[in-house]
Amino acid sequence: MKFSYYISIILGVCLMAFTSCDQEEVLVAGQGDDATSKLELAVSSAGYNVVGTKASTVAYVTKFTNGDEVGIFAVRNGQVVENINNRKFVYDEGVWELEGDVIEYKGTDFKKMSFHAYYPFQEDVKFNPANEDPFDDLVKGWKVEADQSGDNYTNSDLMTSVGEAEGQRLQGKVTFVMEHRMALSIIEMPQLTYSFTNAGIEDYYLPVTIEEVSVTANGATTDGVKPYYDSATGTYMLLVNPESDFTVNGSYTGAKEMEYTINGNLASGSAKKYTIKDDNKITHTLAVGDYFLSNGMIVSKDAEEVPANCIGIVYYAGNPQPSATNPELYTETSDALLRDFPGATHGLVLAIKNAEMEDGTQKYKFADSQAYFSNWYKSDEEWSDKFINNEFRDVPAGFTGYNGTVLMDHSYKMGATTGCTHGWAFWQLYVDAVPVNAPTSGWYLPSAYELSEVAKSQFLINSKIKAVGGDELESHEGAIEAGPYYWAINERNNSFMWGHKMEGGADIAIRERGSRSGYFRMALAF
Repeated sequence: MKFSYYISIILGVCLMAFTSCDQEEVLVAGQGDDATSKLELAVSSAGYNVVGTKASTVAYVTKFTNGDEVGIFAVRNGQVVENINNRKFVYDEGVWELEGDVIEYKGTDFKKMSFHAYYPFQEDVKFNPANEDPFDDLVKGWKVEADQSGDNYTNSDLMTSVGEAEGQRLQGKVTFVMEHRMALSIIEMPQLTYSFTNAGIEDYYLPVTIEEVSVTANGATTDGVKPYYDSATGTYMLLVNPESDFTVNGSYTGAKEMEYTINGNLASGSAKKYTIKDDNKITHTLAVGDYFLSNGMIVSKDAEEVPANCIGIVYYAGNPQPSATNPELYTETSDALLRDFPGATHGLVLAIKNAEMEDGTQKYKFADSQAYFSNWYKSDEEWSDKFINNEFRDVPAGFTGYNGTVLMDHSYKMGATTGCTHGWAFWQLYVDAVPVNAPTSGWYLPSAYELSEVAKSQFLINSKIKAVGGDELESHEGAIEAGPYYWAINERNNSFMWGHKMEGGADIAIRERGSRSGYFRMALAF
């Protein structure tokens, strides 16, 4: 099960239901009221009623995923029908599959029954058909889990529904719109703000992670609570028992250690957003050599303690988007970095380690044979004006590494892999191996111009790479073939790629992509 942040305005009395196309298929074995067919389900979520908004809204709709389980009861004359007593249906590719013996539909009998569904399924569940709400005891005794993170959220999200068998064409079909029986507190955390003292560099914003959380309800306090994080909305979600006073106490690390308290009382099936305010900022002068952490935080190059989660070193401070650095050469339309990551206006980061294959190989050829990978867009009507040319006789100005990497990725995924087989593989392996949990461009292969920028500060950058246990940059003098070099993403023609020998940016090397070997060192923009 997963959340979908869907909002609809309710005018009058409106119920939003979402059903799969597959759920509309019904197996009919005959004609007439007493025709026999298999009992089939259509199950959807009504979402939460969001309180505290100007208009009445429904949001945070649950969408079922493969493996989700619902339990079904049928009631007739105040008694549970023997063969429809807590029967389990499992969601599989848009269809609810019944476990165990088939439940056959017979119209004259089923029209006298009411059907009751609940989620998540339990082997031993409280269900009393004598009550107006047969699930009343289940709801009153329901305990939300302390750990609601990830898939654990499902275990606490109690939902119920009542339905009737549909006649006529849809014989054997029962539709349920599940109502949430718990309440939902939505916690919107503040952003961590870096206010850079550098002229022309905008503030840098990072999401804040909830740390310690405790919930007090009905006189009891539960420590170690873990809310569910909804990546679509950037908020934390915490299920609580309805119609009961609750208090949420939590802490987080922003510009400094902070605490917050939330008090509430929510009705069943309702949700409310609680926004945590924090105006504190980290004042920082961004500098080459600063440590860049996996969560996007930045630590001064002069810090006495080296952060354990460092993934890169800053090698350029300022807006790196090509249309900003070189507007005489590149337009905003062709600037892929601006288009895909408009917030990447602060600087560039070099990875602390070389990319490597699964067997540990770091130094390798770019491809198996000679072919272009970056020219496909020129004949593509949709993309012809949306990229910067990646083929250069001479190294041009501008940070175009992201642009070239996107071209390579598209080429590879379209099946044109010949010219970038290993370059793409090294890049993809590094992306998978070193995740970045921050608003960045993600890892890419730098351009030759970017590698020259790295080379300008090679000694400083190497000292910081060494401090965090990374792979120091190598350089050499003499013949091109004599020593190590680093692949750039740029193509010179269909045979040759650009590479870099470091050494203060003085030597740009041209390498045959299918026969020469070099290192693959990634970068990112933030």
